[in-house]
Amino acid sequence: MPTQTFFNLPEEKKNRIIRAAMHEFAVYSFDQASIAHIIEKAGIPRGSFYQYFENLKDVYKHIINLVGDQKIKYFQAAVPQFEGEGFDFFSTLRDICVAGFQFAKENPELLAIGNNFIKEMNKSLRNEILDEQLPKAQNFYEFMLQKGIELGQINPHIDLRIATLFMGVWNTSFIELYLAELKNLPHENTEDFCALLTNKQFLRKVDQMIRLLANGLAAKPLPTVEE
Repeated sequence: MPTQTFFNLPEEKKNRIIRAAMHEFAVYSFDQASIAHIIEKAGIPRGSFYQYFENLKDVYKHIINLVGDQKIKYFQAAVPQFEGEGFDFFSTLRDICVAGFQFAKENPELLAIGNNFIKEMNKSLRNEILDEQLPKAQNFYEFMLQKGIELGQINPHIDLRIATLFMGVWNTSFIELYLAELKNLPHENTEDFCALLTNKQFLRKVDQMIRLLANGLAAKPLPTVEE
């Protein structure tokens, strides 16, 4: 986390540092990124950087956290039924997926940061950050599941903790699908990403994942396992 000294900075300077760091991590993976690039673009001395952040990993984690927060705020605005009236668990889940695509189209730099993070070769760092972000994702899905149960859209007898963990796995599978589709692109530029996110075939695969989540694999209900 940034130091209190960073949070006490004037908004203009704080934003300038954040923009410089975002640009760096949009262009480079963590292992290729450079503090020197960030301080040069932000126009601050190297010594000042270490008054604000412990090291490169510290600022990287902060940027990933900011991207996640911006995405959740975007969801709340783009999918009003998430917290308001008209909530349906599965259609809202699809709307959130589509809103995520729209967020990526409207924020190409944040899309690039996210893609670099997903493809991060430093597996230990990626797993460390994912573990730190997990409670945020679990709270997001737990809220949806609880609301679905209250509205009679989700089986009230499910174990909420297990269902929340399962939704996290589902989300990871969704990311894996996205990465698999990216490998089919001739180039990895913003136009290619946006073309993928609006591709009808890709959206049909998303719908298939949601239908599988809703309907399960069994042709008929399985017998209840005795306690």
